[in-house]
Amino acid sequence: MEIWLLVIILLIIAIICLVASLFTKNDNDMEDLVNENMIQVSQELNSIKTRLSELEAVVYQPSSHSSATTFPEAKANDLEKTLVLDREALADQDEVVNISEESRQTVIEMYTKGYTLQEIQQEVGLDTFTIQSLVDDYIENR
Repeated sequence: MEIWLLVIILLIIAIICLVASLFTKNDNDMEDLVNENMIQVSQELNSIKTRLSELEAVVYQPSSHSSATTFPEAKANDLEKTLVLDREALADQDEVVNISEESRQTVIEMYTKGYTLQEIQQEVGLDTFTIQSLVDDYIENR
C-alpha cells in the first residue's frame, strides 16, 4: 500500500511538471509574438515617417510651373473670406438695431407664446436671421 501511495505522489508530481513545462513554452511563444509585432509596428512607423517627410517636401516646395496655391496663400484666402463674412454679419446686426420697438415686442411676444420662426416671419415680415437675433437678445437679457 505504501508503494501505491508513492506511485500516486510521483504521478501527481509528473503531471505538475508537465503542465509547468507547457506554460513556459507558451511564455516563450508569446514573447516571440510580441517581438514580431513590435518589429512590424516599428517598420510601419518608419514608412509613415518617410511618407510624411516626402509629403512635407512636396507641400513646402512650390514648383514654378504649378498653378495650385501654396499653404500661406490658402491661409490668406481663408482670412479674407472670414473678414467678408464678419462684415456681412455686422451689416445684419445694423439691420437688427434699426427694428422698431413695436416689432421687437411682437416678435418676443410670439416667441414666448410658442410660435416658430417661420410663423413669426410671416406675421411680422422680417427675415429669420433678424428674428433669431431678436430672440437671442431676449434670451440673453432675461
